[in-house]
Amino acid sequence: MGATFACSEDRKAQPYQLMLAALTTAQSSVRRLGVSWPTGSGKTRGMLDVLDNWYASDRGKIAIFPTSTIANNFIIELMNNPGQWRDFVTREASRQSVELYSAKNNLNMPFIKDTIALTGRLGRLGSDGYPGGPLRIFSYSQAGGSGAFGTQPNAVFKIPRRTKNPYDNCDVILDEIHNITRPDLSDKADKTVRIGILADALYTAKNIRLVALSATWFETQVSEYTDILKIVKGLENRDSATDEGFLLYYNQFPKEIFATTVPVNPRLTLPGVVEVPLTGDSRAKYRQKQKDFTKNPPKRQSPDVALSRYCNNSLFASRQTDETLASAGEKSFSSKFDTIVEYIRNDPNKKRLLLIHRPENARGYAPAEIATAGQG
Repeated sequence: MGATFACSEDRKAQPYQLMLAALTTAQSSVRRLGVSWPTGSGKTRGMLDVLDNWYASDRGKIAIFPTSTIANNFIIELMNNPGQWRDFVTREASRQSVELYSAKNNLNMPFIKDTIALTGRLGRLGSDGYPGGPLRIFSYSQAGGSGAFGTQPNAVFKIPRRTKNPYDNCDVILDEIHNITRPDLSDKADKTVRIGILADALYTAKNIRLVALSATWFETQVSEYTDILKIVKGLENRDSATDEGFLLYYNQFPKEIFATTVPVNPRLTLPGVVEVPLTGDSRAKYRQKQKDFTKNPPKRQSPDVALSRYCNNSLFASRQTDETLASAGEKSFSSKFDTIVEYIRNDPNKKRLLLIHRPENARGYAPAEIATAGQG
């Protein structure tokens, strides 16, 4: 197409990453694109390249992530990888004599966020190496909240002009879009409402440039995939004859990129799966949710998928106090996790690494209970 696009050679881009970079240049006719890459294939790298392509765009740029923590981690990646945004932040820090790193080697997050958002410098858009428009990095909840839809919206939604839908005329990149159509049932009600508002706005937005990424377009039903694609295509394309041009798909696992699983033969690994009966409060919470979903089926997920969220433990779902936990015992609230702890307790000659989705899941266990002295 005769365009130049961001994809630094020293980062050894894969062909599918080069394709995403090419499809998101200013010269590209692609305006709404869903990206389906498997976990570990470099979605973060792809997002950085897209934002580099949008650097000179005179529109507001919004990067949206499931949580504020993930959003901050993306800023760290932005500063760790070569690109125009990092160069701009570095130049501004030098010009203003601002330290980018603290004595503990932590990034100066407030300065970086204000710099890429062009706080107080919107009058210099596109001049002297400045970006063509501000970049804001939000969580889902923020992107669907008052900062976008309130009476005093963030300045990024006013570039180039403010409309009824704040996402009109914006450049938007969205991470883990499946969380919009299949929200976490443990989220608070107001957060779920804001995510729904965001989904509707992205669907109806006019003249938007949208890139939405996920490795999990569906779990158990094809309808989960079509729900995501509906948002990606938008209201303006709902009657398009095909889905051609709206999805960039890559689902291969070449050895050059992905580690080889050992043992390769699945029959050697599946016998190691241990069934753990739910007990105590875990079983009670599961049974209660089973009844609830029978009477009132979840709107965004199948009952089986929604119910699966309650078979691990009830610590988070029940909001148990430490006193209740101590009196009832960990096994009552964390049947599966307790089984794992017992397993590693019985093998004292190995180091232990426990990866936990939520810190609350291990709240009933002190480190000393998991690992013997001097190990863990």
